[in-house]
Amino acid sequence: ASASAAAPPAAAGAGGSTKERLHALMLSDSGVLYEDAALSIQAQMQFQGLMGRVQLRYVNKTQAPIDGLRFVLPPTPAPLLQAAPVPSNLGPGFAHPQMINVQLTDLFTEPPRIQIAYTHQGRQEMVDLRLPVSLPKFMQPVVCNRDQFFGVWGRINGPPNEITQVFKGKGPVDPAEIERMLTGMRYAPLKDIDPNPSNFCAAAKLATATAGEVYCVLRMETQAAQQAYKLTVKTSHPMCSAATRQLVLDHLAAPA
Repeated sequence: ASASAAAPPAAAGAGGSTKERLHALMLSDSGVLYEDAALSIQAQMQFQGLMGRVQLRYVNKTQAPIDGLRFVLPPTPAPLLQAAPVPSNLGPGFAHPQMINVQLTDLFTEPPRIQIAYTHQGRQEMVDLRLPVSLPKFMQPVVCNRDQFFGVWGRINGPPNEITQVFKGKGPVDPAEIERMLTGMRYAPLKDIDPNPSNFCAAAKLATATAGEVYCVLRMETQAAQQAYKLTVKTSHPMCSAATRQLVLDHLAAPA
């Protein structure tokens, strides 16, 4: 079957590498997941509780048809993914949406893999991607006071539930950008927790089917002159700690 919906102009955020697009979508619910000369794949996501919906929109950017379009979902223990089929053909300038239902059946560490293959003007392409789905996508921000924050903070000590990371930033310390990042990670930025106004505290929780409620707190100390950070993450499940750390490093840390 051939898709029949004409494509509007390309979505914003199409620039950058595939890796940079994935990192951006980890903190946002819409944007471009993949783009090459012929095909653009745009993502829109919604998450609530243990459930999520990812819509991928395949756009043929050219005046020649895309043939043999295939979507492969390699098996993964968690999360549980159910994907609608894609059409085998995508006409010139046309687009097709694909819905993927996501269920948090268990905690996981790696974003799910997907594989997309197609032929364009006789050239075969195979694309190996990661869906922008991580544990923090299922989190809920938690607004709490100082006593509540340190009540959780004081109960969690030592690895693997407590992670501390010192790192150099990609650029100058930007408080507004840090708050945007924390909000994108589904953490609630908290005021008046740390007496030092240069530091940031945030809290969240994750409801799971296998580990109950996971409480998550973090503190980020900043040194503007050195463009440096010290991140401390404490959660009641080590996979949440690791996932939170990774998102922060992907967004803020200078390349190693």
